[in-house]
Amino acid sequence: MAIILYTLFIYPLESIIELIFLVAFKIFNENVGGAIVIVSLFVNIVTLPIYSAAEAWQNKERLLQKRLKNKIKDIKAVFKGDERYMILSAYYRQNNYHPLYSLRGMLGLLFQIPFFIAAYHFLSELALLQGSGFLFLNNLGKPDALLNILSYKINFLPILMTLVNLLSVMIYTKNFSIKEKIQLYIMAIIFLFLLYNSPSGLVFYWTLNNIFSLFKNIFATCNYNKKIWYYLGLIFIAAGGVFFIITAQKPIVIILMSGIMVIYILIPFFIRLLKYFIDSITFFKNIKSINTLFYFSIISITVLLSIVIPSSLVSSSVQEFSYTIQYQSPFYLLWITLLQGFGFLFIWPAILYRLASERIKPFFSFIAFIILICSVINVFVFQGNYGSLTGFLSFSTDEVLIHSVKENVINLLSLFLGVVLIVVTLKYKFSQKSVFVSKILLISFLILSCINMVKIYSGYKNVTRLIKIDKKNKSIGHIEKVYSFTKTGKNVLIFMLDRMPGFFIPSIFDDFPKIAENFTGFTLYPNTISFGGHTYIGAPALYGGYEYTPAAFKKNTDSNRDMYNESLCVMPRLFSESGWDTVITDASLANHSWIPDNSIFEPYHGIRALNMEGKYVGEWVQKHKIGVQNSVLPFSETLRNTIRFSFLKASPYFLRKRLYNKGRYLQSKVSAYGLFDFVAKIAPLEFIERDISTGYDKDCFNLIVNNVSHTPISASQARLFCSDEFIKKCEDRSRNEVTLNHYISDAYLFSALGNMMKMLKENGVYDNTRIIFVADHAYGNFILNNSIFDTDFKDKTLQQTYYMPILMMKDFNAAGELSLNMDFMTNADVPIMATDGFDTVTISTKNPFTGKTFKETKEKEEIIIGNILEDDILNIYLKEEDIFVESNWGKVKQ
Repeated sequence: MAIILYTLFIYPLESIIELIFLVAFKIFNENVGGAIVIVSLFVNIVTLPIYSAAEAWQNKERLLQKRLKNKIKDIKAVFKGDERYMILSAYYRQNNYHPLYSLRGMLGLLFQIPFFIAAYHFLSELALLQGSGFLFLNNLGKPDALLNILSYKINFLPILMTLVNLLSVMIYTKNFSIKEKIQLYIMAIIFLFLLYNSPSGLVFYWTLNNIFSLFKNIFATCNYNKKIWYYLGLIFIAAGGVFFIITAQKPIVIILMSGIMVIYILIPFFIRLLKYFIDSITFFKNIKSINTLFYFSIISITVLLSIVIPSSLVSSSVQEFSYTIQYQSPFYLLWITLLQGFGFLFIWPAILYRLASERIKPFFSFIAFIILICSVINVFVFQGNYGSLTGFLSFSTDEVLIHSVKENVINLLSLFLGVVLIVVTLKYKFSQKSVFVSKILLISFLILSCINMVKIYSGYKNVTRLIKIDKKNKSIGHIEKVYSFTKTGKNVLIFMLDRMPGFFIPSIFDDFPKIAENFTGFTLYPNTISFGGHTYIGAPALYGGYEYTPAAFKKNTDSNRDMYNESLCVMPRLFSESGWDTVITDASLANHSWIPDNSIFEPYHGIRALNMEGKYVGEWVQKHKIGVQNSVLPFSETLRNTIRFSFLKASPYFLRKRLYNKGRYLQSKVSAYGLFDFVAKIAPLEFIERDISTGYDKDCFNLIVNNVSHTPISASQARLFCSDEFIKKCEDRSRNEVTLNHYISDAYLFSALGNMMKMLKENGVYDNTRIIFVADHAYGNFILNNSIFDTDFKDKTLQQTYYMPILMMKDFNAAGELSLNMDFMTNADVPIMATDGFDTVTISTKNPFTGKTFKETKEKEEIIIGNILEDDILNIYLKEEDIFVESNWGKVKQ
């Protein structure tokens, strides 16, 4: 119950406080104390109307009680028992009063409680406070201990806060009853005890609030007219603007403060314009219609952002959002998101609307309907094409959220036209249509939500089935070793490293010689391409050869899923039927399932198929000490960010990159997004020696799929477990952010793989093992500094590096340092490389499904690359066989 109340009432306020803090922190040169000042000012100014409304209710209650006091006293003096109760009840009814109305006198206090809890929860857990000083405070993360009396350290700031609070109460309660005065004095003392040992940053924030409250109460005793208050506010803003401009010394602050000044100066004009607008529309004179439009609008917005968008996201890939480290059922994620959205979009707006005067309510209703229509336009018309999204709601890079000037103009123009249409609708006797539209949208959103829920339920049932099978297999894997090697025969080991680029390898080996020394005997084929930029397109040819290229899929008359599954089974079936011990783990999208559906291998005897991803995560976290002590949000990213992803989708183009905030979604803690996804992939490799047996007496084939390269992490995340020297070398080598993130992940990946190579050598199974590293594809716009391979192509739209996968092989008994072979290759050559050149053992070189040899099906024609399965468009092709020459790449004419 406590979690529900926190999510509904506190979480929205805490998120707003966090947002203001981060904006101020960035603008004012990462000054924590300055950011706290801005947060305090913002919260107090924004909540001033709320407190004013609450105080109006309090005054109303106070005056009513004062008027009834003498009569109630007389009744209590004369009557007793039931008779007194009945007479008092009758008297209350005559005066439209109820004893419970006395609670209205506590409205101001009630509104302080959620703001206090939100600020306390945010600031008390803010890691940035630690070690940050401000003015006379040396460490905002600890109690101030400013006074030292007789060797006793006394925290001065809580005392100052209390004195200011008592003075404020003294002025505020001048004409109050003794009872009311005592309540507020006691509250001031309670706050002293509550905050005495709190971080000085938190106490400083609350002291600023009390100072603001003190000045507010002082000014409230002055009976100035509105013009004087307006000019006093202008002086205050101007003085604050000068202070912040001098403090921050940034152009953005000058622009921001100038904008605030202009807006403040124009407030009287906006008020007159709003009054004219409201007075000129008949619809706004009908309070029932106003209420109906407001509530249907905010309910529709709540359903859109809290249910429709999240459920659409989850239903698009149920497996990614099921049985995660954070939660098991996707419905739990949707429940938490609904609570967050309900608090943000319904509860607090409804509270503000209820407190607003009858004059202001039409404005609330108008704004709510505008937000609804603009959200619908952004969500359904301007969806944006941002590529793949992980289960941690992270894109490959925030650069995909950058839109051109033309796109932004079209987006903003469409929103403006939507607002104009609303104004016309309300003004020219179509006002009831607005209510009708809000109702239709709500019904539509509920229908969409139901459809998505059915999809999610069906998908979750299938995932649960796969998980049960996977747990059964893993329980066997904990008892038995997973990967088999022989010392007396031959071993073939293939690593499919999803998204790993080949031209990274020389740079990684150059930057990290200790990694390179483990990879003796290898030949790298940098001049290698993939047939597609995504797994569905690039992987089939890798697993099955040239009979599974996009061109072959286009000719296929059967199910593409069946053909894809067949490609996965080609090499495991070939080796198992040749008498080899055969293992495949984490088969890429087996049966088109995010969690590999290993049932596709069951028809073929002798194939052991397991899913290893996620194994040893606990051991990895313990080994590297990743957790709360690093100020990382452990395993709660998706639960926290799903509602924020909805806000991103409903926002205009120009705001989306800022809301995404490099995957942090405007959070103050070090983001764990992608980190634990990365851990789930790397942990099985770091602990792979636990799963290797070198005592087999027959030839062994192992095909290991790994997705570390597909889940890159940022430099800030890598610093949690990597040395500064490691990060510095990666930063020096990388030209842009997307390259840096992938280079860090890939260098760390090959560090783990290097340890495995060392282990194979120590156990006498390295020389008799043929090892192949290959990828289904790479990723776009990778550019390295000081690399022997130049990929800084002028035309960034082709993203040629998408199609440059790693292809690297060590043959039996090969030795020496890494060598480069610039022959033109494709990842479809892997089945040939895996099966060719055996003298002492029998191994088939034919596709077991078609009977054709891998060599005879190798294509000699022009290589065309494209997402043929998705778009049926061959959008890029290679003219000549040198992939590092930009002129060799071109677009297929439409």
